Order: sequence, then C-alpha cells, then structure tokens
Amino acid sequence: MLTNYLYFLVNDQYKKLLKDEIKLKYPHFKICYSKNGLLTYKVDDIDVDIIFAHAYGNSIGMSNKSELTAKISSVRKKFSNKNVILNFHNCNDQDLQEQQDPQESALVLDVIKIDDDHFFLGIHPFGKYRTILNYHQSESKSESNPLPSRAYYKIKEALALSGEKINKKECVLDIGAAPGGISYFFLQHKLNVVAVDAAEMSPLCTSHKNFTHIALPLEKITDNHLSKYSFNWIVIDINLDPLYVVSTLKKLFNNEHCTNKPTNKLRGLFFTVKLTKNFTHSKIPTLLKNLTKLKLKLKIIYTRQLPSNKSEFMLYAIPI
Repeated sequence: MLTNYLYFLVNDQYKKLLKDEIKLKYPHFKICYSKNGLLTYKVDDIDVDIIFAHAYGNSIGMSNKSELTAKISSVRKKFSNKNVILNFHNCNDQDLQEQQDPQESALVLDVIKIDDDHFFLGIHPFGKYRTILNYHQSESKSESNPLPSRAYYKIKEALALSGEKINKKECVLDIGAAPGGISYFFLQHKLNVVAVDAAEMSPLCTSHKNFTHIALPLEKITDNHLSKYSFNWIVIDINLDPLYVVSTLKKLFNNEHCTNKPTNKLRGLFFTVKLTKNFTHSKIPTLLKNLTKLKLKLKIIYTRQLPSNKSEFMLYAIPI
C-alpha cells in the first residue's frame, strides 16, 4: 500500500517555501501533484527532514467521496496491529475528527479534501514533535471571544506540537508582543507575562493584573530591564531579521556578572522565524548554529511551519 511517493501539506499561498526547501535539500525529488496546499513528490528516500510542511508522510492515493469510507477501512485493515487515527484537512465537518490523543506507536491517516468529491490519503507515524492533530487547531479557531491577533493560534499550535504543559503563575517573556495575541493566550492560562514592544498593546492584555508592558523596542532593552524577573518561557514573534534577534538575545542573557539570572528557571523558547528577502532558506543553518551557541545552552527540538504560520516557521528549543 505504501509507495515511493511522499505527500506534503502546506499553506497553499506559501507552497513556494516548501518547493524551495526541497529543491535545496533534495534536488532529485520530482514533483507530481500540486493543488489546494497538497504536494506530492516521487522520491528514492522516504527519510526526510522538512520545515515548511505541517503534515507529511507516505502517499496512499486519491479516493472519491463515495469510496472514502471503504478506503479508510482498507487502510485500517492493512495496519490492524496499529492504532490508526484519522486527521482530516480542508474539511469543515468537525464531526469527522477523532478527538483522542494517540500513543507514540500510533499511525496518523491524513485525509485531505481536494474538492467536494475527491480526497487524498496519506499516512505517517504519530510523533510528539511531528504531528498536530486537527482537532487541536479547530478548537483554537473556534474561540468565541475577539482576540488581539492570530499569534494566539500560533502559540497554541506550537505548544500542542511540543507536548509541553504550562503551569499557572509561570512567567513568560513575550518579545515583539503587540498587539498581544501570545500574551493574551498565556494570561488566559493564568501565567504572568512581561511583554516587550514599543507598540500599543490590546486592552485585553493591559487590563490584566498579571501583565507587565515594557514599552521599548527590542534594541533598547538591557539586562537591567529584565533582571528582576525569572522567566520560564521566552516567546519571540517580531518583524526583525532573525539573526539580529539572536544577537540581541546574546547581549541580554550572556551577562555572567548578573547575580539574578532571569533564565535560571527557563523551560523553553518559542521563536517565530520570519523569512524575508534578506533572510532566506540558506541562512537557516547559521541561525540554528548561532542560537545553540548562546549561554542559554539551548537544544533545538523542532523547526516546523504550523498551520497558522505564513512566510515563517516555528522553532522550539529547551535548555540542555
């Protein structure tokens, strides 16, 4: 049933990012199909390391709507020794989603709607840093209250992919916070938030007792601004060159003479890395190298484009 074809699911308007990544890393791959954010490639190596796809794996093939139930049953029969979880994409019928948390040994059957009568099926092993089940995403998008920004969805998806559990009263440093989507997410979960951004923050954040706003641009922040805090999480989503951001982190957190280091209790760092004309695919390895050289002593856990990302990807790292 498995073939020498791989499928990749991307945000359709940014599929060039995936094409460029594959061209750079795997120039021998041959594209076979591209529609509605689904791309398939003929390959000779199924072991790939991809950033710009939020789902990918082994292609099974197309199915008409009338045959879909039988096709799914056939796949489950083929892998009867595994727990096969359905994960629907491009489909608004949330009743189809199987809302369960699979074990590490499970397989995820991605069912991708192409149009009203055609679906594509592909399968991949469930992984802690590999799989975002769509019901997590749909729960985010169904928030009834107005949100400061779509960054709220990005951090929710990033945490789901990491498998990490945040705790009440933990402290978050939100760099590039305005208008406050990420800050608001953490405030809703009863964490303390220190937001760094010269721009105005949403009243949903500023009215909260656990919120502190340092209304300065990142380049004007010094370790003196942060030394009285103890951060469990650092979250970065800012429209600056990613290499510059890392160099700024070096200035802020590499001060060996600081008696109260604000990162002594750091659990993790989430960094939305934005691609620009100047920061392209070829500079990503340099970014990763520079980040791991910081005295924060970070280990990079995943680099993945999330469903809510645009021309960007999420980097998640933890202290060694």
